[in-house]
Amino acid sequence: TMMEESWAASGARLLLPVNLSFSRRPVEIDFPGEESLGGRRARRLDVLDDSVTLVGPAGEVRVDVAGGAWSALPIDEPGADRSGGAFKLRFFLDFPSGAERNDVTLPPGRVFFSGVGFADVAGVTEWSGDEADR
Repeated sequence: TMMEESWAASGARLLLPVNLSFSRRPVEIDFPGEESLGGRRARRLDVLDDSVTLVGPAGEVRVDVAGGAWSALPIDEPGADRSGGAFKLRFFLDFPSGAERNDVTLPPGRVFFSGVGFADVAGVTEWSGDEADR
């Protein structure tokens, strides 16, 4: 994490189970600086529920979450093993009100996620503008 050292020092966790749908529908990213998604064009990421709940010291807390965008990018670092269909999976979600549980806080705004996926990268990264939403 890129958070300060005191963030979650207690060992508390902030679990936010979010149901997502990774759409094939293209989306234009309207916020500059989203280069981690491979440019300003990505695919729509839909949140199936407009909020999630967590249990905090005062009981159940509702956390608003809004959809974002995602992309699958080739792994092109020098020396990277490109066998097995590995690709970078990058996406973001918006948490308009943030979230908090004990000493773990998520400030309001955009949260970025990154990982590695395994599939046919050509099939994952190509789309046309008139494909049905999936």
